[in-house]
Amino acid sequence: LWQQAGRSGRRENASLSIYIAFEGPLDQYFMKFPQKLFGRSIENCQIDVHNKQ
Repeated sequence: LWQQAGRSGRRENASLSIYIAFEGPLDQYFMKFPQKLFGRSIENCQIDVHNKQ
């Protein structure tokens, strides 16, 4: 979700992302508790610089 939303605002252009919820349990959970989606900090990315793959 956040990766797709971030793509729309590249190069300092204005953008708008809209979350359309379907009937699935995950979508409905976030519609009932939006703070669980929008109130969280973004996860840190961890990279192993010694991984040769």
